[in-house]
Amino acid sequence: MENQTTTTPLSAEQIAEQTGGRVLDNKAQPQQDNFDEGYERPPSNYIKWGKIGDVIKGTYIGNFKQRGKNGQEQTVYEIEVEAGQYHNIKEIPEGSRNYVVDEKPTVLIKGEIYNVGGKKIIDNVMRRARIGQKVLMRYINDFPTPAGIAKTVETKLGPINEDFLNSNSDDIKVEQIPFD
Repeated sequence: MENQTTTTPLSAEQIAEQTGGRVLDNKAQPQQDNFDEGYERPPSNYIKWGKIGDVIKGTYIGNFKQRGKNGQEQTVYEIEVEAGQYHNIKEIPEGSRNYVVDEKPTVLIKGEIYNVGGKKIIDNVMRRARIGQKVLMRYINDFPTPAGIAKTVETKLGPINEDFLNSNSDDIKVEQIPFD
């Protein structure tokens, strides 16, 4: 029969003492009253296509990938806004797939950067877009699918925004510039 040794796990305080560290109290609250006074969470910068006619017009400045709610990878397009508005959509309660659309539109702020989640109809056009190119996206109608209602977002490409290219010339790679 082999010798089996059992040990008692060390407490956080014992480990801290042995290593010269300290135990942090994760439940500790900041000592100051009104610690977050004057700070607020900024509104979302994701465009929600809540009502037909919602639109964004601006300059395509980049994209990134993320996992959507369904777990699939999605391309998100970053647009520096020239003009536009959208009607926000909220899940009530969160996670329920029951939606409420705001009656009042959210007006986009010129010069701010907003994100547009890609979907097949948008991705097909944006594959041809170049950094610095002007884009226009407009929610034009709904259509039924086996999975539910889908939205048609018309996407158009405009000319290159020379002002954007000139002001960001150090950050733009040659392969991102279209040559006509």
